Amino acid sequence: MAREVGRHWGNVIGGVTASAAGGEVRSIVDPVRGEAYATATDSDSAEVARACAAAGAAFASWRLTTPADRSRQLLASKIRPAPDSVVFASAENPPCSGRM
Repeated sequence: MAREVGRHWGNVIGGVTASAAGGEVRSIVDPVRGEAYATATDSDSAEVARACAAAGAAFASWRLTTPADRSRQLLASKIRPAPDSVVFASAENPPCSGRM
């Protein structure tokens, strides 16, 4: 059964979510089903450079925060795992015992 492609992930640069300057997107495909379940912004090299510069600037203060503060900030953010992320993580990370 095909899932509706309704979720979209945009760029987050300097704390602001935005689409690619040219509006390009690409499909995110479930590797098990081979079906698209979301889209994501398809950035160009200039957008990647802006994101890296913003991350570098943010690191100066972020590195001074305690792990507890980082955890609180991440939990308070709007970013949440996809509902089926545990299923995918389990499939990609089998137990270390060598048995499946």
